[in-house]
Amino acid sequence: MTGADQSTNIKVTSCTLTELFRVAENAIGDGNNKIQGQLTIPEYQRPYQWGAEEVHKLVKDLTNYFQKKEKNEKPMYYLGSVILHQQGEALNIIDGQQRITTMALISKYANQNCPAIRYKSPISLSNINNNYQSLNDKIVDLKDIDASKINLTLIVTENEDDAYTFFETQNTGGIRLSGVDIIKAHHLRTFKNEHQRSHYALLWEKQKSINLVIFYLLKARRWGLLKWQDVPHHKEELKIKHAVIEEFSGEEKEEGKEGKAYQTVAFASTPDGFQVQYPQYRFFIRQPLVKGQNFIEYLESFCDIYRRLFINQEDKEIRQEFYTFNKELISRVDGTAYLKEFFEVAMLCYVHRFGVMHILEAAFWIFRFSYSIRVTQKKTVRESSIRAFIRKEDINGRKQSLFDYILQGVCHEQVIFDLKNFKYEPNSDNTKGNTVKKRFVDNVFNYFYKDKKESDGDISKFDEELIKGINDKLKP
Repeated sequence: MTGADQSTNIKVTSCTLTELFRVAENAIGDGNNKIQGQLTIPEYQRPYQWGAEEVHKLVKDLTNYFQKKEKNEKPMYYLGSVILHQQGEALNIIDGQQRITTMALISKYANQNCPAIRYKSPISLSNINNNYQSLNDKIVDLKDIDASKINLTLIVTENEDDAYTFFETQNTGGIRLSGVDIIKAHHLRTFKNEHQRSHYALLWEKQKSINLVIFYLLKARRWGLLKWQDVPHHKEELKIKHAVIEEFSGEEKEEGKEGKAYQTVAFASTPDGFQVQYPQYRFFIRQPLVKGQNFIEYLESFCDIYRRLFINQEDKEIRQEFYTFNKELISRVDGTAYLKEFFEVAMLCYVHRFGVMHILEAAFWIFRFSYSIRVTQKKTVRESSIRAFIRKEDINGRKQSLFDYILQGVCHEQVIFDLKNFKYEPNSDNTKGNTVKKRFVDNVFNYFYKDKKESDGDISKFDEELIKGINDKLKP
């Protein structure tokens, strides 16, 4: 059964998996509705990401279906919809790669017909090899699976934008599309030159912790007092997805806007006039974004900062004591996952503005500011606790918007001055016994005072001792 929308050149057809696997040799449909071509994975598509768990879940579902005696009387097994872009003789897989690749692996393992699809991504090749091996390790019996009894819906477009419109709105039988998947496709499809598109697709794939960095950028961009926008709770996946798409879709491309970056510069007086001192990172975290190159280079810039600070931990430009601090205190204390995230977003904001020359001093004072929530609250620090903290005033009536302190400061010294003048009053509730709050206080003292004994439950002087510890650690 095949239909076509003549105005948009979109074809929709129902076919079997066998027919799809043979679509390069035998057309599906006929006449104007004919679909034929080589199944292809575009270079800019996300890699094949399924692991053994997803593969064996599908295998179990298929074997349960095909081993039942009444299978001939039941409708065919439905594998979901697949979105393809017809580009000459190629049928580019826009959505459905995870399921098609997995079914090809299952067919190959069962010595059945499978399509010849080329994979260039090292991630895809690794996962394909691992999943094929996992089938072998499990010694799966797949002889009953019949590809001619597996049904799919094909959505085939001649226009790439139409294909991605479907891609961005569908949640088919594969891995549910995240906001990051969607904005990746959104930005990569703006490149009309294939070489450029492949270059930026590879640049995207090289970035580490990209999902986390995008979530951090979302908070840094939205949690500002002048233009506050809420960020959904981390468990509200659909709301986060929509927020990511809305925030990072970028403006329409305009001539000359692709490389636009906005940062503050310093002018140093010299005998010959003024010397301009440029920041190391050219993109401002809250700057307007343009589709395509502009956004991908912006994202690469912040992924690089995150990598230098929290992944590699071997950057020669960064004081080793910063990594020690991160390992012994930030990454060690329990019950403060949201505060760790708050701290890391603030450090991302700081380094992109002022570099790493004074990173240890900045880290200590940012820690004091951000982790003050742990000792001012009676019990658990929740995600909502940080939202509330940012938007209220300290005991001197000064706003507590940490990101604004950093992003609106014109130099390192001003930021440190503002952070030092932040005031708060510790709360001694729940600081006796083996509580999360007491363990936090003890861990802080153990880092800043190696010979410090455990706290006695009274933390009214906690901030005074922390400030002394910071100043002692920063002495040459």
